[in-house]
Amino acid sequence: MSEIKLIVTDMDGCLLNSDKQVPIEIFSIVDELKKKDIMFCVASGRQYSNIYEKLNKRNDILFIGENGGVAMMNQELLHINSLDDNIIKEIITRVRTIDQAYPVLCAKDVAYIENTNEDFTYQVSLYYSTVIIVDNLLDVKDKFCKVAICDFKYAQENTLAHFIDMRDKYQVIVSADIWLDIFCLGQSKGDTLQMLQNKFNITMDQTMAFGDYLNDYEMLQMAKYSYAMENAVDPIKEIAKYIAPSNDDKGVITIINQFLEDLE
Repeated sequence: MSEIKLIVTDMDGCLLNSDKQVPIEIFSIVDELKKKDIMFCVASGRQYSNIYEKLNKRNDILFIGENGGVAMMNQELLHINSLDDNIIKEIITRVRTIDQAYPVLCAKDVAYIENTNEDFTYQVSLYYSTVIIVDNLLDVKDKFCKVAICDFKYAQENTLAHFIDMRDKYQVIVSADIWLDIFCLGQSKGDTLQMLQNKFNITMDQTMAFGDYLNDYEMLQMAKYSYAMENAVDPIKEIAKYIAPSNDDKGVITIINQFLEDLE
């Protein structure tokens, strides 16, 4: 593993524990990696500003937000994808017909919602730090890289069926039990990771990655050293080359520390 130049991890279910806490050890690890010219990247379905704040606003970390829709470093925009206005309208119109489902329009560093249901706004607060409540999402003018749908009847069993027909033109991915994400075809954590690998002249063979859920699938395929968390869903365990301890056992920290020890 001595050739590794980039380590990338998902947030929820990987770096974060079940209480959504960042392990304090990660900050000293980032310092050690930096000394060895190894980049550290966090890739999440979360909003960029939310990830940035949770990682103590570190400017020496690569951030992939919105499931690949946005890439940032040093507060500089490296990449963004934008959905067409017509598909935004279509998605919102459909979501409004689904019981207990609520849309979130995701721009580069702000999320827009139109419903103030207490359970929904709590879920939004977990993943989005900058949120604007509007009367009608169809009236909002911005560039949107993703529409996230919170479904309290569960995304896989309920909402997915309402958008399965869009999969020929858009990415439609269950990113968590109650979240469905819709974004540009060809947009994923993996696609954006590949763009960053090219930008920084880093190969798949020089990349380590950690994932646990379906939206990590393409990302793990871009890394020679791919780890599924012990708590990962089966499809992720099937494609990963290795298994890391669970997120509550600090699996990401454990594996990276083992890697650093082997370099000594």
